Amino acid sequence: MKLKHEELLLLSKEPVGTWNKNTWPKKVREWREKNQFSRSEFSKMLGLSEQALWRFENGERVPSGSTVRLLELFGVFEG
Repeated sequence: MKLKHEELLLLSKEPVGTWNKNTWPKKVREWREKNQFSRSEFSKMLGLSEQALWRFENGERVPSGSTVRLLELFGVFEG
């Protein structure tokens, strides 16, 4: 079952009104770079291809619910 973009927004800890399609990609890239993971390393941690992570970081792809949960576990959306 694929979740709609609006449903994915509800999975975040932030109020839905503060999110837009450009917010998540920026947060993921900033977290990855801050924690000194290459895109290749982080994509393996998430169980994604490197290309899928690139597309997500560039706003071309919306993650699945399970990927969002992993990102939350890593603390990507905190602070």
